[in-house]
Amino acid sequence: MVFRHHRLAQPRRQLPRQDAAEDVEAAAGRHGDDDAQRPVGHPGRADRARGARQQAGPGQQRGAEEEVAAKGHGGDFRSEREACSLHGAKTCKQKIFLPREALRPPRTCPLSRSFEPDHTDRAILRLIQKDAALSLADIAKEVGLTPTPCWKRIRRMEQEGVITGRVVILDPEKVGLGVSVFVAIETGDHSAPWIETFAATVAKMPEIVECWRLGGDVDYLLRVVVPDMQAFDLFYRRLTAQVPSLRKVTSRFAMERVKSTTALPV
Repeated sequence: MVFRHHRLAQPRRQLPRQDAAEDVEAAAGRHGDDDAQRPVGHPGRADRARGARQQAGPGQQRGAEEEVAAKGHGGDFRSEREACSLHGAKTCKQKIFLPREALRPPRTCPLSRSFEPDHTDRAILRLIQKDAALSLADIAKEVGLTPTPCWKRIRRMEQEGVITGRVVILDPEKVGLGVSVFVAIETGDHSAPWIETFAATVAKMPEIVECWRLGGDVDYLLRVVVPDMQAFDLFYRRLTAQVPSLRKVTSRFAMERVKSTTALPV
């Protein structure tokens, strides 16, 4: 008779419930696995990778697996390899996990306050100061650029505040505003409430197209455009009635416009 001896399977040793939970937490912290603490029924990282392989084609499986694996690195990267390269790991065999804030890509830096237009920028500014209706292709051709870099330069100057707006310049005589008057104002009150009242009054009067605060014997200089003398007389009465403490108001009428341009010599 032949007797066959069968090894009895040894019962698997089970840790107490509390120790097992601690081991699971330690493993999750050591390997970055979120399966240990995920809710019941919620797919873990392995399940997500398996689902990605089933849905993606052969050429896309690797990218899908890397994107799923990158979830352990904060979820802000296209691949696990890219995430590990940021914190100095040469390979991903030993996975290193940092807080989400440490792995998040840096925000876009604000525009520099010391922006200085270069030679090409100034050439663009000279062109659009003369004719803001020029097409992008025409501007790019004049400065020796292609349209895309030219557009980026214009956009940058707009963001930096070098270009503040684009307007249409009218001929004042052809729209019935052929009388220009320069009004010099001297005041005896330089308090903050008076300055605030004066600025608010000037802002509400469309006849005033420019207002400058000066140094010297004259405090303010206004450039006023009106249709005729009668219109200016009405404007003068409104100005002196709404602004108190005016010590002296002197009006000078323009006889001829020798030069008038908005283009700066850049």
